[in-house]
Amino acid sequence: MKVRDLMWTHVITAESGSLASHAGIRMTVGKISGLPVVDSEKSLIGIVTEFDLVRALRADTDLAATSVDELMTRDVITVEADTPVDEVMAILERERILRVPVVSDGNLIGVVSRSDILEAALIGVYVGGGSQS
Repeated sequence: MKVRDLMWTHVITAESGSLASHAGIRMTVGKISGLPVVDSEKSLIGIVTEFDLVRALRADTDLAATSVDELMTRDVITVEADTPVDEVMAILERERILRVPVVSDGNLIGVVSRSDILEAALIGVYVGGGSQS
């Protein structure tokens, strides 16, 4: 099975330069723990997570006066749509992350998360085990 079979293509994002407080509201309302950050051409430039926002709050950062660019991770681990799900699971485990943006030519086309993979396994769509296509 490939990432394209599980990824979400309607991705909630934060735009470069947007306020961290707005990203936090989008995460809270959408019940998601992180947002890919894109530029005006929709190219992936980073990712901002609840962890980033909580760390900023602990440092007394005003989220309403701080852009996501100041808090986001810039060196984002990504995959492509034809990446095998087994490879994504290894990345998620090794890096201890919850989600991986899916890109094509640097542009964000989707996101796949641990919960997406778990859900597919529980409903029998994905059964794991190496060399499925």
